[in-house]
Amino acid sequence: MTYGQAPAGRPTLEQPYYGAPFPEAIVRFVKKTFVYRGRASRSEYWWVALALAGLTIVFNVIAMGLDFRSGSTPTWVAIGGGLFGLFSLLVNLALLLPTISMQVRRLHDANFSGFFAFLGLVPLFGPIALVVFACLPSVPAGARFDGTGQHPASNQGYYQGQPYQAPVQGYGQPPTQPQAPGQYYAPNQDPSAPQSDPYSAPDAWNGPSSTDPGQTR
Repeated sequence: MTYGQAPAGRPTLEQPYYGAPFPEAIVRFVKKTFVYRGRASRSEYWWVALALAGLTIVFNVIAMGLDFRSGSTPTWVAIGGGLFGLFSLLVNLALLLPTISMQVRRLHDANFSGFFAFLGLVPLFGPIALVVFACLPSVPAGARFDGTGQHPASNQGYYQGQPYQAPVQGYGQPPTQPQAPGQYYAPNQDPSAPQSDPYSAPDAWNGPSSTDPGQTR
């Protein structure tokens, strides 16, 4: 499968995957290592963040175990600890670029420039700010970072992460006519029916006259 292709029902790699499951988030994280355009949904970001946190915990536990035993064990344990330290360093370096690109795409999805990722270089404040950015909801205007030149309409919103679409007219329903400015249609009222002016005079009274009960007006 080439870049950009996806099975039916799934967005392509150029599009954000809202509600992405854990396996799909990991696959996108790996495949888009050098992709700094486009957007990444919150599910894509946080599934990967959870996996990276778990990997860090496992590495730290193994390193602590090797350091604890290295003082009273043969030389091969110390050598194994050194090799594991080198291995963990290489893994962290390999994960650095895809982590940065994912952070940039998450900023784009919240309609922020990817240059805000440099906040991670600021001690203490920077990582906290990036966590806050990563928690922000998706903004449709972030499509400007997709590189396609297409922008969503100003009145287009997101519903559960997906672009909002106008309701489709059902079978047997009268055609919907545009509503004029300042005009209000009551519920279940056919807009094509003649509309009466609520401010006009009431209809003439056709009942008996007050002066002559037998005479009508």
